[in-house]
Amino acid sequence: MTLNTPEYVHDTNGPPSGIAADSVTKQHQNGELNSTNTKDASAFKGKVKRTKENRNLCKSAITKMRRLSANERERRRMRGMNEAFDRLRAAIPSPSSKQLSKYDTLLMTQNYIRALQDMLNE
Repeated sequence: MTLNTPEYVHDTNGPPSGIAADSVTKQHQNGELNSTNTKDASAFKGKVKRTKENRNLCKSAITKMRRLSANERERRRMRGMNEAFDRLRAAIPSPSSKQLSKYDTLLMTQNYIRALQDMLNE
């Protein structure tokens, strides 16, 4: 493996990875880069090994966080949907004390609306 491959970065004078070179050059020219305002200049010197395994771990952690976030959004959406169906069930007369399914609730609501329209048209 050579030092020019993506797995190894060897540049003792260059900027840390992820920072544009011209940005660092401008900061250096303006006197903004010195030992007091850099976190740890020695941390950026030497070889930094970036393996596919480390990238995959990062990607899997990000994927897991996105999945957890999506799951939470879906739970909130379904909770809101179920609350709306509960309000709809309470608004329509039902023949039994047993809770209607969502499908049955929609059918009963359609029938109830038709019955109300028929009453108005008479």
